[in-house]
Amino acid sequence: MPIGFGAGEDVCDPGLRQALRSGAPWAMATRALRRAVQPRDRVLALDAGIGVLPAIAARVGAERVIAFEGNPHSAALMRDLFRANGSNAEAIHGIAHDSAFAASSEAAAAYPEEDAPKFDLPLILGEEKITTLILLAPRADRYPLHALPDHLEQVLLTSDIAGATDATFDLAIVKLIGSGFSYDAAASEGSALLLRRR
Repeated sequence: MPIGFGAGEDVCDPGLRQALRSGAPWAMATRALRRAVQPRDRVLALDAGIGVLPAIAARVGAERVIAFEGNPHSAALMRDLFRANGSNAEAIHGIAHDSAFAASSEAAAAYPEEDAPKFDLPLILGEEKITTLILLAPRADRYPLHALPDHLEQVLLTSDIAGATDATFDLAIVKLIGSGFSYDAAASEGSALLLRRR
């Protein structure tokens, strides 16, 4: 069944609709994302799952939305979700990573996904002039958060439905703060933390 994210006229699975309206992690991330995304924003979602957050970013008016997912089944569902909603978001089966960082990172070995195509994260961030990054905290250690380009204005750090450990959140926050970001309490909600460039 197609899933919709707009006002009234959209079709949405009742269970997912209830989860998005509740205090669940997706609901908190959805509300934080709606407060953060502006029409000129260029959004990159890493480990996007079935694409709920990128679909919402597109729906609220982001100029460009790119979503990466390493699991081929989730990536296919994400494409279907975008198509069913007439979304301008682009679903990509693959992993966006920094090969130099991944080669030196022990954490990267914990997420092998050998079958997923690899894409150069620094190149994507630079060439696409990404302004907003959506990042799942449980996998934040896969990415070089200390080397983000100056044009990246905000990072939405959120957990998935299963949640993230406090240590994972803390480490990602420390790296982002060290890279010139600060916590925006007004736009954040629960486990969905919005950090903006200082």
